[in-house]
Amino acid sequence: MVYADTNSTRLDISCLNSNTTNNNGILGLGRTSNTLTNRLSSTFNIIPKFTLCLPSSNDYGFGDLFIGPGPYMFAGGVDGSSLLQFTGLVLSPTSNEYFVDVKSVKIDKRVVHFDSQTVIIGSTKLSTTVPYGILHSSVYKAVVGAFVKSTAARNITRAAAVKPFGACFSVEGVRWTKLGPRVPLIALELSGRMGKLSWNINGANSMVRVDKNTLCLGFVDGGVKATTSIVLGGHQLKDNFLEFDLSRSVLGFSSSLQPGTCSNLRNF
Repeated sequence: MVYADTNSTRLDISCLNSNTTNNNGILGLGRTSNTLTNRLSSTFNIIPKFTLCLPSSNDYGFGDLFIGPGPYMFAGGVDGSSLLQFTGLVLSPTSNEYFVDVKSVKIDKRVVHFDSQTVIIGSTKLSTTVPYGILHSSVYKAVVGAFVKSTAARNITRAAAVKPFGACFSVEGVRWTKLGPRVPLIALELSGRMGKLSWNINGANSMVRVDKNTLCLGFVDGGVKATTSIVLGGHQLKDNFLEFDLSRSVLGFSSSLQPGTCSNLRNF
């Protein structure tokens, strides 16, 4: 354990030997007082805000974490703030995690219908601690059913499931775009100050390539006892530009960006 001393203010942090490879660790970004973001904000009187951009692959380089206000400059001089839409953060009294209120789920612009007696769409958790999205069983079945129907309309062939995924498809006939494989668009409808907003999950964030011949929908069945209807995991959040403004309880989000975008974000 070491500390940074700025103007006689002590901030304890932990460090790893830079010569050590393949380290696994945890960086706390939750709402507890001892997380890095909150410690820096309180110690140095910084606005309680942080911005996260997770890389899609180490092949592109590292992503970025900014603590405090922007601007956030991408390569080419684009300010990441201009990419953001804003929706309210739902802060749970029993959890230090972050949630947003999803009003509906659409696949290729069609609303997915759920059994309202079984599950209520609402608070959706943002989690970097799980690799893939997790859906309550009722939500999972409805989403997979709608997604499979839309892929069939695009002549995309269903393939055998590959654990932990339940909906997989042949890559044959799938076109590729700057936003990943061209598959049905998943959109989460949220509320904003000016009306409805859409968090679009394109192929790069919805699909996982499990082998050279197979793509799978990157959500898993969380079971009937899942306490949260929808969890967006690391795969859904990569190459999304996310600003957590804790002073206003607001989330700024960009939707899916091109693979590698978050590795080209630099504030200097």
